[in-house]
Parts: sequence; C-alpha cells; structure tokens
Amino acid sequence: MEETGYWVELLIESSIVKEQLLSELLGEIGELTAILVTCIKNAKGRK
Repeated sequence: MEETGYWVELLIESSIVKEQLLSELLGEIGELTAILVTCIKNAKGRK
C-alpha cells in the first residue's frame, strides 16, 4: 500500500495527473493502509 501511495503522489507532484483525479484514491489508500495495520497488530496480539 505504501508503495502505491508513493507512486500516486509522484504522479501528482510531477503534474502527470491532476490532483483532483487522484485525491480520492489517496484517501482510500490511507484508509486501507490503516485497516491492514490494525489487522496485523491484532493478529500478532493473538499469538
């Protein structure tokens, strides 16, 4: 997820794609990353 976010940000910063087109996607990437981190922490806590 982090790498995907990096590439999306790179597309925006290099003006290849307009920020309006990818801002929602960046938000979704952040939310999915947070969910996955929580899942990993919970899984490690159950061992």
